[in-house]
Amino acid sequence: MLEEGTEIGDYVIIEHLATGGCGSVYRAAHRVLGRPFAIKVLRSDLVSSREMRERLIREAQATARLRHPNLVEVYGYGELADGRPFFVMELLSGADLDDILSTRGRFSPADTLAILTPICTALQVAHDAGIIHRDLKASNVFMADTVGGTVVKLLDFSIAKLLESPPQASGLTSAQRMLGTPSAMAPEQIRGEPVDARTDIYALGVLAFQLLTGQLPYDADEPHEVEYLHLEGPIPHPSHLAPLSAAIDDVIRRALAKEATRRHATVRAFLSAFTRAVGRPHVLADRPGQDEAVLHPGTHVRDHVVDSLIAIGGFGNVYCARHALLGRRAALKVLHAELATNKTIVNRFIREARAVNLIRHPNVVDVYDVGTLGDGRPFLLMELLEGMPLDAYLERHKRLSPAETLALLEPVCNALAAAHEHGIIHRDVKASNIFLCGDQPPARVVLLDFGVAKLVHEPGLTPAGLRQPLGTPECAAPEQLLGQPIDARADVYALGTLAFQMLTGQLPFAAKSPAMRRALLLHAPRPLPSSVVAVSAEIDDVIVHAMNPRPENRFAGAREFLEALRGATMMKPRLLE
Repeated sequence: MLEEGTEIGDYVIIEHLATGGCGSVYRAAHRVLGRPFAIKVLRSDLVSSREMRERLIREAQATARLRHPNLVEVYGYGELADGRPFFVMELLSGADLDDILSTRGRFSPADTLAILTPICTALQVAHDAGIIHRDLKASNVFMADTVGGTVVKLLDFSIAKLLESPPQASGLTSAQRMLGTPSAMAPEQIRGEPVDARTDIYALGVLAFQLLTGQLPYDADEPHEVEYLHLEGPIPHPSHLAPLSAAIDDVIRRALAKEATRRHATVRAFLSAFTRAVGRPHVLADRPGQDEAVLHPGTHVRDHVVDSLIAIGGFGNVYCARHALLGRRAALKVLHAELATNKTIVNRFIREARAVNLIRHPNVVDVYDVGTLGDGRPFLLMELLEGMPLDAYLERHKRLSPAETLALLEPVCNALAAAHEHGIIHRDVKASNIFLCGDQPPARVVLLDFGVAKLVHEPGLTPAGLRQPLGTPECAAPEQLLGQPIDARADVYALGTLAFQMLTGQLPFAAKSPAMRRALLLHAPRPLPSSVVAVSAEIDDVIVHAMNPRPENRFAGAREFLEALRGATMMKPRLLE
């Protein structure tokens, strides 16, 4: 076990996260940049095992070859002083599907399709690259929490088979080698025969059966009994365990065929058949009664083609898409179907595109196109960002130095100043609406979500509409909470709140109930950052001035706030009394 503080190349171990059959996973941080990562290291008791060493190396190689939003990103590889290999990958937060199934139970066909769609698109990418997973199961599917919603990630290519590898390149590719998990192994795996893409399709059938029924298709006390059932047992009907259609039965039972030739030929064919059986594609039912179409890979939206679903948010789904001719990738945001009839929500959705295109600033996400799908749902085509939101960065780093706080807030302030010059008030400046692109320190900081922005001179909004207390209560200025008219100083208040959070690791006002939080925001004295962390009195003054309850007593705009914060950070601090 690696101790906290152990240095591995450019990384420092923070804590042990988990240990599996092949390696141990640690939370780590880059020594210079501070960015968090996950590092998987071969277990010390397996250092003499050539087979396990090759398994871990193979996982790194297979995963690194594949670039897909629903696969884990691998950033580096190396060896410890004792010869154990390790690789560096993105750090995920959330839960695996096995844990979710154990607490929730079975999923509806709609929810099952929503989970299987990104798994299938990622698996198809692997198959197209000549890689067979060979251990697809619920515990190797991770439901990652992101600011945009839940993102499905396919994990663990440690026993993946690279089809072009020589048959005897290692013990892992031997025709007689049985690798996998008995509960999800295809008959040919159990017999130690050659495998191909249809082996993973069998595992997809097992996973779909488990999602739909809450049970595995074959279960027994001993592994060899489970293997016998996969080889000789009758193929079960999922409809005998849950209220499902005959069409769904047919798809699942075909995927579970004993002979590979009787299964679907490709993952794409399995997904297409399952989609038709469900009736129409759906997304995860995060809210009661949610029921709507999801766009499938290959769907054309204007000049773009959908590649995969990458996030499910409160207002819409976000897809990875690419320009059909240029190949440029983009993010496609589509409003949820049940919200498309709400004029207020649709106006908010469209307002985001209008506001962004008015600003045209390098620190504001770029919108390429806006339109309506054939079923009436509006969509936005935006640049596809890679990195992490500021709230996730703060969760891992807890608090930032004044210098780093200034460095991250400067582009945000510049973006806000540009918005204010165009008569646009953001109204929802907060950590989750700031995106850090690339490595840390980020190559670019982007201000997101102008969906509740106030266009000061917009004729289509009534005075009452302009006075709605939209935004996030924890970061909203008092005049927003009271439904009063707002201007640029409402965003200045949010900047003060954000700076407080970045410096101290907590919001300035915390309360268990919304009523108590509202009372504190409106009436309590403004807290000093120095009451939580060691910062100068000059920085205290800037933050408190920005968070003054009365807008006339704040900085006039984002640029004035930035200049004051820069001056307070750069100057020699005076002693606190």
